[in-house]
Amino acid sequence: MVVNMKKIKNSAFFITLCFVFITLTSCTSNPPSLTTQEGDTVTFGGHKWLVLDVQENRALIISSQILMTQDYQERIGTWDESALRQQLNGAFYRDTFSGEEKERIIETNTTTPPNRWAGTYGGGDTTDKIFLLSLEEVVKYFGDSGQLANRPQTGDIQHTQISDEYSNLRIAKHKSKAVYWWLRTQGIDGFNVVVDDVGDIAVCVSLTSNFGAIDIDFYVGIRPALWVSLA
Repeated sequence: MVVNMKKIKNSAFFITLCFVFITLTSCTSNPPSLTTQEGDTVTFGGHKWLVLDVQENRALIISSQILMTQDYQERIGTWDESALRQQLNGAFYRDTFSGEEKERIIETNTTTPPNRWAGTYGGGDTTDKIFLLSLEEVVKYFGDSGQLANRPQTGDIQHTQISDEYSNLRIAKHKSKAVYWWLRTQGIDGFNVVVDDVGDIAVCVSLTSNFGAIDIDFYVGIRPALWVSLA
């Protein structure tokens, strides 16, 4: 009997390919579950998410990296009236998650306090499936050095941003490049607070003065957050 070596090689290649696919799928698929803990990375809606908090059978997750960008001149304003809020709870929610995943997303009552340093209004309370973190939340979940509550100053000059030992943890990338990302807390000059590309929080820095005359095509990243059921 003549053995068809070409057929055997093709079959072996197919089996190897299937094994690699199954292995990669099992390694990369890690949906939120009852064993999920703070600091874990989970897969949900086809994206990777960092687990910030776990309370009973639910978890707060934020995209591990930037999922989309927005021209910095498209200012968010107060979260309750922002077009970005409508986009995240509309098209993004609809197109990103499966029916089963949508059932696991928990609507959340969202309150945005005034900016502690700038005094700008936070807007009205909202109920959201998807939201951005507030200034207080990013400090709470990524590390609190005490600077938000006790604004540092040098001489008579008050600092306009939080730069501390937790800055590196706040860095997020888009296409392998570290970029700024929005928070839902208002800053000054109509811009919202941002985490910059080295992880510092620009609490009351004017993006117009920094970029207005230089980077016409300057974009700020979006890191959606949500509460998801673990049961």
